[in-house]
Amino acid sequence: MNTTLKHLLSVAIIACAITGAFAQNAGDLRTVNGQLYDVTKSVLWQTIPPQTSFGSKPFVAGRSVKEMKTYAASVLQVFTNSVLVKVTVRSGEGFAVSKTDDDWQGRLILIKNHPRQNAFTTGDKFTADRFFPVGVQTFNTKAGGSYSVKVYDYGFPNVPEKASLKAPTR
Repeated sequence: MNTTLKHLLSVAIIACAITGAFAQNAGDLRTVNGQLYDVTKSVLWQTIPPQTSFGSKPFVAGRSVKEMKTYAASVLQVFTNSVLVKVTVRSGEGFAVSKTDDDWQGRLILIKNHPRQNAFTTGDKFTADRFFPVGVQTFNTKAGGSYSVKVYDYGFPNVPEKASLKAPTR
């Protein structure tokens, strides 16, 4: 085998090893409405509840102070194919943040196709994950009113089928 061919073969082996080392998790590729998405790279997907945020807010003396917000979510109601979740926001000092300070406060969200769908019960902590926005759903109240919530879809993990070898037919 000549030196150039050995070199190319070595480079190919190293490239395969590196690619394997950085392979994605099976759940990173998900299908929503027949479309395949890479959850980690698509800007269309949102983390719910949002991650802890750090920012600044105006202070009385005209200076700004650092502010930390922590987001949490809990299961409000479980349906056949979805989960209604409520998001709460707390300041770095542990105080509740008002809805005018953060529009996530008290937000209700409907999550479809969550993998833990059948395991959730009312009051469970809802851990953060990435979800795809799919629309709005309106609920009617017993008092005759209604309210609308944003709907997000977990999607279905793209799990490649295992190939099976079949004997050729004649």
